Amino acid sequence: FEPNFIIMKRVVFLLTMFASLSSCKSYMVSTVASKNTVQNPETGKFNMVNDSLAFTYSFSGTNMPLNVEVFNKLKEPLFVDWERSALVIGETTYSFVDDNVHLTADVSGTAYNNLGTEAKNYYGEMRGTAQISNRQSFIPPGAKITRSIYALNDLKEIKLAKSEFRKVPMDSDVSTGVTYVSTASFTEMNSPLKFKSFITVFTLKDNSPQSVDYQHEFYISRIAKTGVNPSKIILFNNQKDANIVNENRTGFAKTLISVGVVGLAGAAIAGDAMINKNADNQQSYALI
Repeated sequence: FEPNFIIMKRVVFLLTMFASLSSCKSYMVSTVASKNTVQNPETGKFNMVNDSLAFTYSFSGTNMPLNVEVFNKLKEPLFVDWERSALVIGETTYSFVDDNVHLTADVSGTAYNNLGTEAKNYYGEMRGTAQISNRQSFIPPGAKITRSIYALNDLKEIKLAKSEFRKVPMDSDVSTGVTYVSTASFTEMNSPLKFKSFITVFTLKDNSPQSVDYQHEFYISRIAKTGVNPSKIILFNNQKDANIVNENRTGFAKTLISVGVVGLAGAAIAGDAMINKNADNQQSYALI
């Protein structure tokens, strides 16, 4: 039993290593700046306010979203025409209207044998909720609505030369208190990515829509690469609504995991071989 015990120890070690390596990630943090909205220095959110409404933009969240909030300051209802609104990245237009129907559902049922044969029948019942993106939003006086669009994946394709990055010390929650982050900074003129939000709002006067178009312009002012979770870096955490985070497992972790899988498979094969060998020996002993 001792060889099997050793194999099990190796398997447990490899499984522990996998769990550790699953946290080995690299992060790309793209910081947004704006040409014609006002940024909140404490949160990083971007605001545009007039007598009728207030726009608030933020970029935090999973899957790299652009979140826009519209607040109605009027004493009458306000409408947002999402069908006449869009996010423009470079020369490509992305609609705020999602034509896909998103369905989340559960299936439950019972599987059974038919008269003891191998044939199996299954009866299930599906229940769920379908979400369809509305083409217009109604905002009562003193209320707000929020919509998100997931079209900033172009950031993943940005390729920058290593010479453009500089190691910058940033306060962090790690043990040393400081994290050195590879950082490249840009102006509006040389930014690697610029995008615009076009939003159409309207009110009804004598049942006739009175529409106004708003355009808000943004660009990437900084790209930072680090192995430390951005939530532990003070600057990024405090202004998280201005930062778009893309995370990936490091290539080093992928390689070690692949090697570990091979090792785990080898340990399992070795274990089977040892068990089979022991079984053969036992059979030989019985024959003698």
